Amino acid sequence: MSVAPVQAGTWTYTLTCRPQSPNHANVSAFITVNAAPAVTQPEAVGNGGGGGALGWLLAPLAVLGLACRRRRACASL
Repeated sequence: MSVAPVQAGTWTYTLTCRPQSPNHANVSAFITVNAAPAVTQPEAVGNGGGGGALGWLLAPLAVLGLACRRRRACASL
């Protein structure tokens, strides 16, 4: 069994087992957990640049654009 408090503080959990037979008494156990607040590292936020991984896709588009431009220039002569 595991317990996971959702907030910092002192939490008490109780587990009670009830027997099927009326001849036996309930059995209970409890545990007290002192939960400390979670310590997290600050995350870097903001504009870190990036976005350069897909630059290679622009090369074929540039070639295609130049080819279309040349065709139009030749067609107008």
